[in-house]
Amino acid sequence: MKYLGIYILVILVSVEFVSTQCIDGTCECHCTCCNVCGGLRDSYCEFCEPGWSGTINTRCQRKNLAYEATAISSSTLKKQVATNAVDADPWTFALTETEEYPSLTVTLSDIFTIKGIHLILQEDQSTRFSVYIRTSTLAELNDVTLCNFFYATGYKNTRNLICTKALTGDQIVITTNSTYGRLVVYEIQVYECAQGTYGDLCDRECRNCVDNICHGYTGVCERGCKIGWQGENCDIPCNFNCKNSKCDRYTGFCTEGCKPDWYGETCDKQCPSQCETSCDRSLGCTNCQIGYNGPNCNPCDGNTYGKNCSLTCQNCDDCDNVNGCGVCRNGFHGDLCNLVCPKQCRNYICSRQSGDCVDGCKDGYAGIKCETRCEDNCATCSPNDLCISCLNGRFGTNCENRCPGTCGGSKTCDKNSGVCSECNPGTFGPNCTQQCSNKCLPGIPSVCDRNGTCTSGCVDGWFGPQCDTQCPIENCKKCNSSDFSCEICNIGYYLDNVQEIRKCVKCPSRYVSCNSDLRCTECIPKFTGYQCENECTINCVDDLFKCEY
Repeated sequence: MKYLGIYILVILVSVEFVSTQCIDGTCECHCTCCNVCGGLRDSYCEFCEPGWSGTINTRCQRKNLAYEATAISSSTLKKQVATNAVDADPWTFALTETEEYPSLTVTLSDIFTIKGIHLILQEDQSTRFSVYIRTSTLAELNDVTLCNFFYATGYKNTRNLICTKALTGDQIVITTNSTYGRLVVYEIQVYECAQGTYGDLCDRECRNCVDNICHGYTGVCERGCKIGWQGENCDIPCNFNCKNSKCDRYTGFCTEGCKPDWYGETCDKQCPSQCETSCDRSLGCTNCQIGYNGPNCNPCDGNTYGKNCSLTCQNCDDCDNVNGCGVCRNGFHGDLCNLVCPKQCRNYICSRQSGDCVDGCKDGYAGIKCETRCEDNCATCSPNDLCISCLNGRFGTNCENRCPGTCGGSKTCDKNSGVCSECNPGTFGPNCTQQCSNKCLPGIPSVCDRNGTCTSGCVDGWFGPQCDTQCPIENCKKCNSSDFSCEICNIGYYLDNVQEIRKCVKCPSRYVSCNSDLRCTECIPKFTGYQCENECTINCVDDLFKCEY
């Protein structure tokens, strides 16, 4: 006989729990010693007691339903009885005689829905093993009651057996297709989690389930959720704002409504502070303060304002959501900026309250609303028809005179004197009849100002405000206007400082130009030196003065 390995599978069952094991995180203890162990009380757990497993942290909440259950083999060899397969000892085994189709049947204490089995058995190579789950009142083994089958593949194999479908019953039957062989079963185990726990090791608590009852593997609460929880596993809290903390298990819908100031199906939306009354559960706020609208009482947008944003601003760029227009556009006035300013207001600006023209009247009109037409040629006038200012080109008490035709620019002149406000370029004087000096340097916009003073200076050899005085020193480029002495000579001349009256003396013959101390600034070709005293040699280049040969 060849021996195969140990195979372990956690069974998944759906059952009526026989007793409450875990409530509010306090689990019944299934350890070998639950009261006093090693001098410690209560919390100490080193080993699980027979028939129980899981984790010692949760005090062994996984129950083996097959532990010490009724077990019968088709035959028994020597002392290897069937109950060895349900004693939770993986080293003892149930052994049949060599026979045709050997089998082992385990009868559980109740009917369970089983999805898998934990098995430890020895296999004959090439043998097919079949596992059935049935009720004890049903004698037949058929495809309906077949959990699954497998073939032996070698020595001491480990395999997991999952039922192809969940089966309900109180008997587990293991058989082979061998016509002359033995069945060796070390252990059959079927696991159930203690009430209030679930998971592979039954180490997770379903404390939010009604009566702490949930599916042993998935943790799905079988009788619903406790108040304040939702979800398949009742592990999601209802929204804090649900009234009485109650919500639908699957949708999260607050079944008894919302706490004050909250709305929405799950009461996750806060009623805005701008709401005049409490919010409607579905619609939100239906009565917002002036300037706000919508379920969230958002401020009016665009050019709308007022109650429910039903009013529209006109003729302004600063529409306030509560009060409407702040400042009217030019040309409009009134509380709603819907009134037109008098058309003769200067810049089309008038008082918002009265409609009076703020910046005065357009030319030719007078009055607080510019309704009075001025006399001919008046630009502005007083209410008694006195001209305050004239139209361009006019002057006089009643603007009866024309400005001089020589006036430039806007052609205007002083209302009382008739003096031109501006001259044409190149002219000056009260009536712009005098020509600027032709000795003035060009300027922008005119070469001289209203007094005839050259704006950009004089051409060489002339000086004075109007550039009408010629320098008395010959070849002088710039004269001193106070003593008529020369300050700068023309090119090719230098100032003679020896004489009492400095004159511009021509530079020596070898100089092209020189400065006031007769130092050469440029020599004629082939000469160099401070006073051009040296003649250049072939290929000679001087650092200060270069000359060509």
